[in-house]
Amino acid sequence: MNIARLSIKRPIFMACLVILMVVMGTIGFNRLGVDLFPPVDFPVVVVYTTYSGTSPEEIEKLITKPIEEQVATIAGIKRLSSRNMEGVSIVIAEFDFDMDIRYAEEKMREKVSFARRILPDDLEDEPIVR
Repeated sequence: MNIARLSIKRPIFMACLVILMVVMGTIGFNRLGVDLFPPVDFPVVVVYTTYSGTSPEEIEKLITKPIEEQVATIAGIKRLSSRNMEGVSIVIAEFDFDMDIRYAEEKMREKVSFARRILPDDLEDEPIVR
């Protein structure tokens, strides 16, 4: 007997079969592991510095370059980039995945404190490392 004839002769049986497949599929989907997507923490540390009333060119020359020069000496940096806006400098350091993020953050704080001596004295706030 083919499936079309069985469906016409026994519609309640086919409806129960479909409901059973949907329920079993839902249960199986909920129990499905997510081993292919492990939790990943990206090792990125950001230095945020404000210096109001200055242009992006001055921010780059007075703040970003000294911080970048100090931070570039840290081992394990994969990419170092910066954003300069009016009154704001953002330096972004991306580390290798095998680098401990807490160690990298501590090294960044160390290097930024070294660079603080070169930065202008009239900065409103200390550079923020996150």
